[in-house]
Amino acid sequence: MKETRSKEDAPIVQLRRRVHRLVRPMARTIERVATTKLGVPPSVVARVQARALGPAGPAVVRVIGVTSPPAPSRGILAASLGYPTPGASEAIHALRVSGAVVGRHGPATAVEATYAGQVVGTTAVRRTRPDMAKQHPSVAHATASGFRLFVGTVGLPASFEIELQAVLADDTRVPLGAIQGARDLVRTDYQPALRPIMLTTIGRSGGTWLMRLLSEHPRIVIHREYPYEMRTARYWTHLFKVLSDPADQIRSAQLKGFMRDPFWVGRNPFYPDALASSPDLVGWFGRDYVEQLGAFCQASIDRFYQQVAVTQRQSGAVYFAEKFQEDQMPVIAWELFPDAREIVLVRDFRDVAASKIAFEAKHLAATGKTIDLAELPHKLMTGRARRLAQSWTSRSDKAHLIRYEQLIRQPAETLGALFAYLDLDASPATIDGVLRRASKETSNLRQHRTTESPEASIGRWQRDLEPPLQAACTAAVADSLAVFGYET
Repeated sequence: MKETRSKEDAPIVQLRRRVHRLVRPMARTIERVATTKLGVPPSVVARVQARALGPAGPAVVRVIGVTSPPAPSRGILAASLGYPTPGASEAIHALRVSGAVVGRHGPATAVEATYAGQVVGTTAVRRTRPDMAKQHPSVAHATASGFRLFVGTVGLPASFEIELQAVLADDTRVPLGAIQGARDLVRTDYQPALRPIMLTTIGRSGGTWLMRLLSEHPRIVIHREYPYEMRTARYWTHLFKVLSDPADQIRSAQLKGFMRDPFWVGRNPFYPDALASSPDLVGWFGRDYVEQLGAFCQASIDRFYQQVAVTQRQSGAVYFAEKFQEDQMPVIAWELFPDAREIVLVRDFRDVAASKIAFEAKHLAATGKTIDLAELPHKLMTGRARRLAQSWTSRSDKAHLIRYEQLIRQPAETLGALFAYLDLDASPATIDGVLRRASKETSNLRQHRTTESPEASIGRWQRDLEPPLQAACTAAVADSLAVFGYET
């Protein structure tokens, strides 16, 4: 349930409003005087500002530990991380970060925050830092070496680590430290009528066939048209992530230019920097608005699939199902729908490669296009296979694993275990009915296949791929194959 601000918080809110009215107009001057005239360390100034001027309310993000920037390197002359510090907390679904970085051969252009190798926030390096200018008087760009960014935490796990890196003028990245934290997941008051089933997989792994099977269960809503993968839940889940994150003035919507493109919205450019004079507005954007947005996205997904259920006369439906990819979206969907279920569908990645080659050859023959087989292991396999393995490893306590080979060779047993995981009727009669209805031949399914039968598609990599490509694919995905119990 959504937490509301208690009556005891009212004096704190009023005090912070008074502090903001008095201090904000001269905050930069106070910061400059404190650091240059009084010798107060910038890290102390950052902590005082965060505690005195931050939004009031219960903590939803907590800082567990901070890894300091490394010693000077070939690219970095000096760096510091002033905020956050261990024990700091935030009353919004975001993490404030501030510090300074002085490039050795020129100014650093930006600072990036990354999680699991993906950039989740960026900011320019241009804030005034008199202390850095004093420490490095011969370096002109040291004066404007400060940075501050807000990193949205929606979609991160309950325990997380954010890594920071400086972007230099030649586009190289230099590590700046890391922040270990914990967060409360977003919770809303909306009560969905249907529970999601997320089918997390990669292409050519049997996802279309499994969705076809699921669509024949009377209590699972799937739009019953090939390729059985409307992406409405992914759309609203993506929207929730984008619109709940703080502004990113480098990569997303700009303060002065967002309205010029009717096809681009991006992150809200006013949150939080343009609202810095009001802690309540920042608190509303970072907490209340996030929860309201979450409820809107839940309702949009839920009501769409309720309408599909009405159209398909599935009055007893309790689930809807969609395909998801091995990215951040299943994590966010779990956050929006704590009662969700997830199926991780995997296939020998070498068979995936062989199927991909055959499928592309079949559909691109008329255009004259070809597949670069030398790049296939890297482009198709390495990243996606590793991410799927990471998805399963991180959520194996609540997800259900299906191997394509078992689905094809032991369909009744595989569906029985799956329906039991979903708490659905798994009787032989129900399973036989699902298999019988799904097995009706269609022209779309014939076009989708690249072998004469599903059984013939198992182990096809040993027949279809040349030995050098076999070896390259095996080397590229050996670790991921081991995670799922495949032999190499």
